[in-house]
Amino acid sequence: MVRRNSPLSHLVIEQFNPYSEQYPYRRVISRRELDFLKLLRAEGLDVRVSGNPSDELNYYSAKGIREWLSDPVILTLVGIPLSIVCGVISNLLSNKLAGKKLSRTDMVLELDKDGTRAHYTCEGTPLENGQLHALLGAMQERHKVHPSVTQLRSPYPDRQVPLFLEHTGQVVGWGRVIDGDRGLRVEDAVITDSEVWRRVAEGSLKGFSIGALVREARCEICGESYFECSHIAGQNYDGTPCHVRLTKLDLAEISIVESPVNPLARIHWKGNDR
Repeated sequence: MVRRNSPLSHLVIEQFNPYSEQYPYRRVISRRELDFLKLLRAEGLDVRVSGNPSDELNYYSAKGIREWLSDPVILTLVGIPLSIVCGVISNLLSNKLAGKKLSRTDMVLELDKDGTRAHYTCEGTPLENGQLHALLGAMQERHKVHPSVTQLRSPYPDRQVPLFLEHTGQVVGWGRVIDGDRGLRVEDAVITDSEVWRRVAEGSLKGFSIGALVREARCEICGESYFECSHIAGQNYDGTPCHVRLTKLDLAEISIVESPVNPLARIHWKGNDR
């Protein structure tokens, strides 16, 4: 067992804020990374998040909690043997995350080996440079999408919110966002992309999905902050499933999507008007 408080032995989860221009001074990880952080800490490992510790820790939500596999989790090992971390991860995947499968590159372990960075899969096998560059290159391309969002200018004075397609950088419309008693609502939207309009009209694009930074969330098992408690959303505790209630978040973007996680986030359109 690795001592939790040993300053020379810890893991670092690499943070990335995709909305840094809109919301600077945040350390941002995914919900999946937060869950792994909590599970690894429960195993006695000291797990930290990269970046300035004084910056607020958020997690980002793109399509909702059903999207569990996205960018790989990158863990940097500091003074911890690779075999120990691989053993802990293997145990977690087999016992605590049943039904959630990882491919070889969904988690990358990084450590200093003779002065150079070496990278491994969660199984402990080396990652070839070509695999690593392809993996990180795809991540970097996705991460380039959002810095340009703040530079967008709407051609419609009364519709200032851009609408994206499936959380990509493709702007396909503009609208107004209303925060009412029933939640967020996009009103009087205009779809500017003819192909997207065709898909909306035929029903293959059905609803909306938000991209947001979650600042506060409550665990409905213990009532504590989901950032601090030991429970994992979707897991059962004495027969009770764990759910997370989002209590404070910052909206970053809105997308038109094929399968909205929230079944109420549907598109209602007016005939043939765009």
